[in-house]
Amino acid sequence: DIEDQKLFKEKKEGLEIIYKKEEELRKKYNLNFIEIGKELKKFYKSFPENNPILRNKHYCFVDSKGVYFPDNVSAPDKPETRSKRALIHPLTKKPCLVPAMGWRYSESTIDKLIEEDRIHFGEDEKKVPCYKRYLKETEFESMSSVFYKDGRGASKRLSILMENKVFDFPKDESILKKFINSVTLNNDIILDFFAGSGTTAHAVMQLNAEDGNTRKCISVQLPEPTDEKSEAFKAGYKTIAEITKERIRRAGEKIKNENKDKKVDIGFKAFKLDSSNIQAWDGNPDSLEEQLDAFADNIKQGRSEEDILFEILLKYGLDLTVPIEEKTIASKKVYSVGLGTLFICLADGITPQVSEGIGAWKQELKPTICRVIFKDTGFQSDKDKTNAMQILKRFGIEEVNSI
Repeated sequence: DIEDQKLFKEKKEGLEIIYKKEEELRKKYNLNFIEIGKELKKFYKSFPENNPILRNKHYCFVDSKGVYFPDNVSAPDKPETRSKRALIHPLTKKPCLVPAMGWRYSESTIDKLIEEDRIHFGEDEKKVPCYKRYLKETEFESMSSVFYKDGRGASKRLSILMENKVFDFPKDESILKKFINSVTLNNDIILDFFAGSGTTAHAVMQLNAEDGNTRKCISVQLPEPTDEKSEAFKAGYKTIAEITKERIRRAGEKIKNENKDKKVDIGFKAFKLDSSNIQAWDGNPDSLEEQLDAFADNIKQGRSEEDILFEILLKYGLDLTVPIEEKTIASKKVYSVGLGTLFICLADGITPQVSEGIGAWKQELKPTICRVIFKDTGFQSDKDKTNAMQILKRFGIEEVNSI
């Protein structure tokens, strides 16, 4: 797979500039590849020594297929399968020099390369022919083991974005973007366990906007208090996690405004780790009466429907980014998860009309499988619960659970 081949590699810098120059020279010199090559060498010399484009200056030959460099094809050893045949020069018609150990290819491969015009010949037979290695085929190279960039730029950009200096020594989003691009495929998930100012999420959104891919990012940050004397605290950020979330919001809006012609996904959900929303039964016979009273409603006090909804998703092994739609049916809030794969209603006083509405919604969405979850205490009686299950069966929904 082409995408797999790009893993742990990075695209060479300056390629588009080289291709643009090649196109200009082709228009000027048509099929005079010798003149195009001469001009391409002059073009490389116009750049300062530290310009990354010069890493590709050996790609200074051109033919009908593109820019290439003549690569060595000498055999590294002397096995019997290597060819030592002298190739005939296309202009002088004389046998060319052969590498001392022969070619690195077999006779049949040599014939195929000649047929495909992949052999570069020198001006005469005194030059050893080479292999045409095209720039288009070698656009990616192994990643550098060290990424370096002056950290002051990242600090300045973050201060401008947040309208204040809220974080010391933030990571550079351009460096992270480069790294993420080299080690991920189109829809991979990037996990940042120490989110800090939210640089990783920023880099992922920026990269997706640039290449149109759908990577996801999970950012984890403890609610570590900010120093009361810090600019962040004075700006209203009481914890590092608050800075993380605000940076993601602002970076997303900035990216969206800079890419108005593209469909850019900048949405995110924020979760706080907590205990279960559902009270656990401890089975202690000494406190049986108190537990029975508590389990008249087994949902903990102060927990919202959204809290319970996302706990259900986790317990069912569903992605927290799965599509969730909300409707009011017979005055009760109902959630459709994964386009009707799961319907959840956590309201009290559930009536037959709620079940009828869920059934109708299921017929509209036509999911392959469908389950429904109610709150156990949402029914006023066992009869109402039985009626609900029978109504849903009529719509082909066999699995009905309660919490």
